[in-house]
Amino acid sequence: MVHAVRVRHIGDFEERVTEIRAWLDKNAIKPRFFEHSSGGPGIAFSVAFEKKADAEAFAEAFHGHVLRDDPHGNPLWIVPSKGDHDHKV
Repeated sequence: MVHAVRVRHIGDFEERVTEIRAWLDKNAIKPRFFEHSSGGPGIAFSVAFEKKADAEAFAEAFHGHVLRDDPHGNPLWIVPSKGDHDHKV
């Protein structure tokens, strides 16, 4: 199973990619995929991991959200943090 994380960043793109790469290298984690898109405010990064613990650690480090399959068949839903409400990505 793949565990995906969505992180939104407003600021310097290259700086954020460098920070993400450094964190992945420091933690010896190789993501399954790493994408970005510029729709909406800032840049959205989608990064997927083999291990749920890696996804959770990445989400915490970069203030992101771990995504999961919706039981109704929709592809990705945000797993809420404390105080958040479920909403579709």
